[in-house]
Amino acid sequence: VEDTHSMFRHCSNLKNLNLSSFNTSNVTRMYNMFGNCSSLTTLDLSSFDTPNAYSMSNMFQVCISLTSLNISKFHTHQLAETDNMFAGCGSLTELDLSSFDTSRLRSATHMFDGCINLAILDLSSFDTSKIEDMSDMFNGCSALKIIHVRSEKDAMKMANLSNIPNGVNFIDKASGKLYFTTN
Repeated sequence: VEDTHSMFRHCSNLKNLNLSSFNTSNVTRMYNMFGNCSSLTTLDLSSFDTPNAYSMSNMFQVCISLTSLNISKFHTHQLAETDNMFAGCGSLTELDLSSFDTSRLRSATHMFDGCINLAILDLSSFDTSKIEDMSDMFNGCSALKIIHVRSEKDAMKMANLSNIPNGVNFIDKASGKLYFTTN
């Protein structure tokens, strides 16, 4: 399989999915793979090997019932696009993207838009230096209180985005240092 674009899109009655033996090592486009799977509550993709994936835009968009998502083993060193990746995932409260390599990421617009219950976000491996567009990345994330970051420079770039909520603490995960709080 080289393209999983819209593979499960609009499977609105899908509640569970076992993809533990699904081979994703050659997949380049995962765009909208689970988009609008509105009944999906948990998804364990820890077996996914994604060394060639460059687009994960809209991958989980409007998975409104998703409360648990394990993407900890994703290999993202080729990743260029994450627009709307988690947009509308209103039931997620915490998301760990600490293993994401974003050194080639160019666009992350609306990545977490509408994640209204997301309180803690681990972006401690996010390198924002090559990202050209992160507009509205945190739009509608009204519960967001903590973003773990790798540097003050990355924190500043994120904090200056439009529609970032007030009261978000940018914390260096390694040292625990609070860089600042948005207001």
